[in-house]
Amino acid sequence: MARALRVQYPGAWYHVANRGAGRQRVFRNDSHRQEMLDLLGELECGYGVEVHAYCLMSNRYDLIVRTQVANLSQAMRHLNGVYTQRYNRSTARDGPLFRGRYKAILFEPETCLLPVSRHLHRRPLVTGTVPRLDRYRWSSYPSYVTRRKHPVWLRQDVLEEHLTRLDDAEPTARHYRRYVEREGQTSDLVRDFYRAIRPGSILGPQNFRARILSEYGATDAEVPKRQQLPNAVPVEQILRAVGDYYDVPRREILTSVRGRLNVPRLAAIWLVRSRAHLPLAELASQFGMASYGSASAVLNRIKTQRRPAFWRQVKAIEVGLDGQSAGS
Repeated sequence: MARALRVQYPGAWYHVANRGAGRQRVFRNDSHRQEMLDLLGELECGYGVEVHAYCLMSNRYDLIVRTQVANLSQAMRHLNGVYTQRYNRSTARDGPLFRGRYKAILFEPETCLLPVSRHLHRRPLVTGTVPRLDRYRWSSYPSYVTRRKHPVWLRQDVLEEHLTRLDDAEPTARHYRRYVEREGQTSDLVRDFYRAIRPGSILGPQNFRARILSEYGATDAEVPKRQQLPNAVPVEQILRAVGDYYDVPRREILTSVRGRLNVPRLAAIWLVRSRAHLPLAELASQFGMASYGSASAVLNRIKTQRRPAFWRQVKAIEVGLDGQSAGS
């Protein structure tokens, strides 16, 4: 039987899960769990995949992610493959660790983000792993309801925005705690979906399901087209846009000077990676870095930039690039 086509498009939301082959443990100790969190931290920088929630159990993981481009398969191949290699090396074993393909449930965020996050975050309580959810270290739940420092790569803004829409008069953390920990809070749509024997891979209202099936559930002849990334913005177009925005020459963008903060260069590196979809090795070559590891390190530093002005500038350049694409 042919594998079902993965529905992938920019801005898609997924509940992603995988478990150990034969229900074996995939996390034997805290070092393994931390290894997985470190890899999750690479997804947005390396693949444009945002992590909005996670829960690591002994024999499985669950994630809520949003893709900036249509590349969930590439990101998950990296996550599962690299983790398996490191796990096998640390335990002196070989062979597959996970049970084949990961499960990816595409869902409609407006109606399903909160209840899917509740389903995911309650797993340690439902399985009896812990008596209190806010004390389970290997879930993003404590980051939402306590003052515990959260990973810099965990995107909490969208889920918190959805909470505000429900009741903007109540503190978000307290509201979310009550929403997750009280019984009977999940919507009928999400509850019935996860209780089904074969729940499928699309979760949302009927109009959302119909649109997805209409646009992506077509004939085999369309599969190659559907699995392609969206058109990448040419590198030269990005460099010109950055140069025009900051009024600097191309050579200044491509040249690194030790000890000097080169904001146009940082913006260009980020945009070439996220909008031209350049592999790390090619990104390193383009900007004169020593290796793809250097490129990855630079991207991680950019991602942790706390200056709102920088991200406003990047967004303004992106808007200009989108305008050029629409006009071409």
